Amino acid sequence: MRDVLCHECGKTIAERDDLYTYLSMSGIHGLCSDCYMSNQKTLNGVRTPINSQATVFVMIVAIIACALLFMKYRSLVWIIIALFTPVIRFLSWVLIERKLKY
Repeated sequence: MRDVLCHECGKTIAERDDLYTYLSMSGIHGLCSDCYMSNQKTLNGVRTPINSQATVFVMIVAIIACALLFMKYRSLVWIIIALFTPVIRFLSWVLIERKLKY
């Protein structure tokens, strides 16, 4: 099993409570809590982490909204849009989070 390293400082992340995952143009990355807090203070900092309660809430709202839009317009585009956030969340778990202990 590979260690999870912070994308910014290279520090080993041992527990899930210390991990913040985010999506960038180059993929899904993990940050330690120190780097995440320092990036939040900058203007170009990381926004809401993928592995947060806020992302789960956005995912549920997006699925409901896209389901309603699909029922009204009958377009598969809404299904694809609705699946985007859950797929990103699943990839975050598979690539990074499952390597850590609860």
